Amino acid sequence: ALVGTNGAGKSSLMRMLGKLENPESGSVEMSKNVQVAYVEQEPSLPPGALAEEFLFSSSAPAVAALREYRAAAAEAAASTDDENAVKRLGQATSKMDATDGWAIESEMRRLCDSLGVEHLLERKAESLSGGERKRVALAAALLQSPELLLLDEPTNNLDAEGIQHLTDFLVDYKKTVVVISHDADFLNAFTEGVLYLDVFTRKIEQYVGDYFDVVKQIKARVEKEKRENARLEK
Repeated sequence: ALVGTNGAGKSSLMRMLGKLENPESGSVEMSKNVQVAYVEQEPSLPPGALAEEFLFSSSAPAVAALREYRAAAAEAAASTDDENAVKRLGQATSKMDATDGWAIESEMRRLCDSLGVEHLLERKAESLSGGERKRVALAAALLQSPELLLLDEPTNNLDAEGIQHLTDFLVDYKKTVVVISHDADFLNAFTEGVLYLDVFTRKIEQYVGDYFDVVKQIKARVEKEKRENARLEK
């Protein structure tokens, strides 16, 4: 969990890690092979695009294979006597086998069902509400199974069932997740520590352990510093 007071720069740091914003000074160093997926607090989808197109927009091999297979299957179904369409479907099926795309397809269906986006896939981005865009963006990011998953207030606009499905997914997620959220129970369910962004020192401090316990430690330390600063100002 990434924690800090309002204005400390949590979302800005997230955007830099997600390669959407450059630091004013210094640099962000990350391995070229690390796949990053970032869901903003208020995600935007490309105007004119269908939600389904955004869902499958990742360049991850398995997602790309699934995207190609779905297009080939639709083409073959519409042109049953087209040999080229059948050939393309066979090639797409082979790519699904090679990339384990079938597992991604199964995961896609599960995500769409749990996040309530199945009925949104044929709608254009501009027709979706903020909450609907958030759910589609979450499904797209989770489908990629990236090495680094960045989530800014992911539970906003999710109902209790959606939050529970997201929590279950993150509990089982074996890779790195960095989350900004005001939902303490949500964070405590799966986080293993806190990165505290100190607005005064402009440094990040790492705390390991139960979320509630760590937050108590941080609050106690901040209160102690306030009392010490007040004493020194007298």
